[in-house]
Amino acid sequence: MSTRALASPSTALVFLLAAAACPSPPSFAEEGHCHMASEPAAAAAPAPAAGQLSELSLPDLELVDQDGHAVRVWSDLVAGRKVAMNFIFTTCTTICPPQGATFAKLQRELARDGGEPVQLISVSIDPAVDTPARLKAWRDKLGAGPGWTLLTGAKPQVDSLLKALGTFAAEKTEHAPLFLVGDGKSGRWQRLYGLPSPAELKAALAGLDAAAAPSPATAEEVGR
Repeated sequence: MSTRALASPSTALVFLLAAAACPSPPSFAEEGHCHMASEPAAAAAPAPAAGQLSELSLPDLELVDQDGHAVRVWSDLVAGRKVAMNFIFTTCTTICPPQGATFAKLQRELARDGGEPVQLISVSIDPAVDTPARLKAWRDKLGAGPGWTLLTGAKPQVDSLLKALGTFAAEKTEHAPLFLVGDGKSGRWQRLYGLPSPAELKAALAGLDAAAAPSPATAEEVGR
C-alpha cells in the first residue's frame, strides 16, 4: 500500500466550541449524538494539537464516494490539490449538520471568490450505516455542488484512514470535531478543532501558501 507523508505547519489555529453545541455529561451517548471534547478523541496514535508540526501517513486506500464510484484517497482526491476534510455520520444530530453547513457555505464562497479550486472531502465515521445513497442525500440536502466528495467503504479501510489521520475514535459518538486543510503539492496540513467558520477555513487554506513561500533569507541565497 502506497503512502504519502503529510506535515502540518507550525501556526496555531484553535477554535473553541460553544458549550451548547453538544451536551457534555458522560451519559450522553445516544444514537445521533456525540460527546464534545476540548482534546482529540482517542486514536491509534496520539493526534497532534492544532497547529503542531506533525508527520502523518496518508494511505492510498480505495473507498466509495456518494455516487457509488470507487476512488483512491490520495491519487484521486488529494494529490496536487488544496483539500479541506471533515468527519461526519448521517445520523448525527449535533455537530455533523453544522459541519456540513459550513462546508456548503465554504464551497459557495470559494466559487464566488475564484482562485485555486479546493477539494472538499467528508469521511463517514459510520460506514456500516452510511451507504453512498445516504451520503448523497445528506450532501444534497445542504445544496452542495461538484467538488465535494463524501466517502464510505469497508469499515477496516475507513478505520485505517481515520487512524492515519489521527481522527479515529472507537465509538462514533466520541469523535472529536475536526477539520483538516492541506496542500497535496507541498504536503503542508493544518488541523482545526471545533466549528471554525468558512472565513477561518479560507484563512487556513491561504496560510498554507504563506507557509510554503520561501523566507527572505532563502530567496536571497537562491539569488546568489
